[in-house]
Amino acid sequence: MDSRALEQLLGGPGGAERVALLDADGEVLAAAPARAGAVLAAAARSALAIVDADSAAVPAERVEVHLDRGSLVVVRAGGRCAVATTLPDPVTALLAHDLRTLLLAAGPRRRRGSKAAARA
Repeated sequence: MDSRALEQLLGGPGGAERVALLDADGEVLAAAPARAGAVLAAAARSALAIVDADSAAVPAERVEVHLDRGSLVVVRAGGRCAVATTLPDPVTALLAHDLRTLLLAAGPRRRRGSKAAARA
């Protein structure tokens, strides 16, 4: 996925300032702006680890952290994760919806070795 889909979320109604798409291991697949990818990935991994540590059941699908200066929104779906930071007072429900839509549009994740298995 290129960063154009991510860039469309910036400054939109959801209030995103920075957005990243991560793989199942938490590695950056795309980010807007590109320089924000590593920081967003670290924030998403930390937020999910904290929430998941308290849950013996299913891993969290959504995490929100709200501060006076903005918010962090993390959404998981289909083995991937999308994360965004916002300006103060964002419409996080809309942003979470947009992030989930982004994840679903990215398509199903490929399993390692799936090309080789398909050729066999």
